[in-house]
Amino acid sequence: RLFTSLVVPVNGEERSWGALEQALLFARRERGRLLGLFVVADPGGRSGAPARRIEAEFRQRCDEAGVLGRLAVAVGEVAATICNRSQWADMTVVSLAHPPPSTAIARLSSGFRSLLLGCRSPLLAVPARGVRGLERALLAYNGSPQAGEALFVAAYLARRQGVVLSVVSVGTDDEVERNLGKAESYLAGHGVKATYRAERGPAAAAVVGVATTFDAHVIVMGGYSRRGVS
Repeated sequence: RLFTSLVVPVNGEERSWGALEQALLFARRERGRLLGLFVVADPGGRSGAPARRIEAEFRQRCDEAGVLGRLAVAVGEVAATICNRSQWADMTVVSLAHPPPSTAIARLSSGFRSLLLGCRSPLLAVPARGVRGLERALLAYNGSPQAGEALFVAAYLARRQGVVLSVVSVGTDDEVERNLGKAESYLAGHGVKATYRAERGPAAAAVVGVATTFDAHVIVMGGYSRRGVS
C-alpha cells in the first residue's frame, strides 16, 4: 500500500470538511489513517473553542467512516505548516478553496502554488464542487520527471484499486508520439490497460477538455515542471 497515512488540513469551513470526506474515501480504499491538521495563528488558539469544536467534528466523521484518525493543532503560517507536516504522510489532501489567480504576478503569492512546490508528498486537491468517486483517472503526461512520478501513481491506482485509466499528452506530433509511447510501454509492462489521447493547443484547456469527455474523477499529473516565475 502506497498511501497508508494522509494529512488533511481542516479549518471548520464546509469546504475543508469536503476535503476530509474525500480523504476518508481514499483512506478506506487503502486501509489507511488520517492525520488531521488545524493551523492556528498563536499558541492560545490550541485550546480555544474553535479547536475543540473542530476536533470533535473530525473525530466524529472518522468514527462514522470507520477510519482511524487524529487531529493535531499547530501554530504557524498555513501553507508552510501543511508543507512541513506533509513529509510525515504518504499523501496530502487539501480543499482547493482558493485556486491560483489568472495573472502571473498574483500567482506568485498563491498559497496553493506554495503547496505545489513545497509539499513532500503527493497532493490531492479537492475542488469546491465536492467529493467524487475514484473509479476513473486521467493521467496528463509530458515526459518530465514529475510526470514520471504521476505515471507511477497512476499505474498503482489502476493495478491496486482497479481505476479505469486514460492518458493524454499535449504538444507537437513528435512530442506526443514520444510521450504516449513511453507511457504505454511503462503501463503495459506493469499489466495496466489504458486509452490514449493526443492533443494540441494550450495544455491546461486540453487536459480539462479530455477530463470532461472522459468523465474523469481525478486528474493525475506532475505538480510542476519548472521553478521560479516560469
